[in-house]
Amino acid sequence: MDTNIINKEPIALAEVSKIIQGLGNKTDRAEIQNKILEFNKDATKLKIDKVEKLIQELEALNVPLMSRALIVQIVDIVPKDLGELKSIFAGSKLAVSPENLKQMQDVISKYL
Repeated sequence: MDTNIINKEPIALAEVSKIIQGLGNKTDRAEIQNKILEFNKDATKLKIDKVEKLIQELEALNVPLMSRALIVQIVDIVPKDLGELKSIFAGSKLAVSPENLKQMQDVISKYL
């Protein structure tokens, strides 16, 4: 089975579930796809419509040098407080100002 990568971009867990569900019912999908859906039921904290809105709102903040990958990571984790949000950036080389962190947390808190 040849696989052809059409597009490569980070997507949230809820978006993965939506894509896999679009492939048909449980018997039509591969076993690994069904396992991914099962995992996502427990791991996904927000519904797809809220995920899409949160991604848009975080992108609209225009935080300098913040990548889509970091935004997706934030959306998948949905940090409850500023400390959790800061820990997401601890592994990156991106230095986010306290003002931008506060703005992000204010946006995220609307979805908790």
